[in-house]
Amino acid sequence: MSSFVKMKAGELQADVVINTTSLGMVPQERETPIPKKLLRKGMVVMDIVYEPLQTKFLREAEEKGCLTINGLEMFIRQGAAQFEIWTGRRPDLKQIRKDLYKARFFPKVT
Repeated sequence: MSSFVKMKAGELQADVVINTTSLGMVPQERETPIPKKLLRKGMVVMDIVYEPLQTKFLREAEEKGCLTINGLEMFIRQGAAQFEIWTGRRPDLKQIRKDLYKARFFPKVT
């Protein structure tokens, strides 16, 4: 059992919470790394999971008034940083984001 489960509302002293586990992905899509009661308005909550794009964790964080960042955004920025390291060129984040959303939701059949 996670030590978070034993905590009471207001006891989590964090401004940023990042899920770096597989919780939220199939077959654990109904699970979250931190109970909703520990989230509070103003927290920044990020989930590295990008399938599904909005996990239960992010939905609950939005309901509590947190700023949420989904896993696809992490994927975009990580890829952009790697591209810049290797090429010395800064990629267009808007274009990367547009292309990935298009590929994710409307895959081409080849």
